[in-house]
Amino acid sequence: MAEARKKGPALVVDSGNALFKFPGADDAATRARARFILGGMGQAQTAAMAVGARDLNAGHAWLQQAARAARVPLLSANLEDTDRRRVFAP
Repeated sequence: MAEARKKGPALVVDSGNALFKFPGADDAATRARARFILGGMGQAQTAAMAVGARDLNAGHAWLQQAARAARVPLLSANLEDTDRRRVFAP
């Protein structure tokens, strides 16, 4: 990305479901892999990641914390908590 940005502006986005390989996968190894992927997204200065179903394997609170640490903004227009409040920015 650094080389691409030398040539001009670049917008990096992710369409979601990038963090966990399989639905329901959630253990120390899969979380470490997800953090590694988020770290790479942060280094690439990803402008936004849409939250996919598998990205929520470890829960929305874990995802918010891990993405914040990696400096990756999360987006979802339709995910709500049990009180019908949006979990992520639309």
